[in-house]
Amino acid sequence: RILRAYARRVATGDIEALGRMTSLADDIEAAIRSAVTGLRDHGYSWAEIGSRLGVTRQAAQQHWGAQS
Repeated sequence: RILRAYARRVATGDIEALGRMTSLADDIEAAIRSAVTGLRDHGYSWAEIGSRLGVTRQAAQQHWGAQS
């Protein structure tokens, strides 16, 4: 709800907020990566994680797996 409201704010002309919105997206991605890493550390499979995220296990592993 908060993100949708922020998007409406940007859409109505607050162009300066657009940059902050992309920064927020980066923060959310980092939080998801941290959560996935924690789940993996606790023994959850890529299939379980992918299922909750609505993607295949391969897609989850490619997106949030260890970066080389």
